[in-house]
Amino acid sequence: MASYTFQVVATGSSLMLENFVNKTAIDERKLKLYVNDATITTATVVGDLTECTTSGYAAYALPGASWTVSWSTDKSIANFTVDNTITFAAGVTVYGAYITNAAGTILIGAADFGAGKTFASGDELKFTDGNLTSEPV
Repeated sequence: MASYTFQVVATGSSLMLENFVNKTAIDERKLKLYVNDATITTATVVGDLTECTTSGYAAYALPGASWTVSWSTDKSIANFTVDNTITFAAGVTVYGAYITNAAGTILIGAADFGAGKTFASGDELKFTDGNLTSEPV
């Protein structure tokens, strides 16, 4: 899979600030796929995205150790490295990926794949890396 940039949305920015000031405990992040043709903006929330439910798919945990953080040209960038392969057991069209808190109730960021990517039964989607940037969408 190509590497994608996950744009931080307003709810994600608020959660990260709450984590920073120790108002909200930091929890594990989840990497998920969405199957509706949503337009990602800073106002996008979890309810705007329809999580994939196709057999063979499962959300993927992004533990803290999988992240590295850097600063570049007036923006923070958090890169994650994973080794996750999803083998779909039925056909599905996927429009993008998103990152939530552990409970799946707060959207942190999302990446739009552009046109939907169609997978047949037995097809694989491999995630190896991605980055979350503080730049607005």
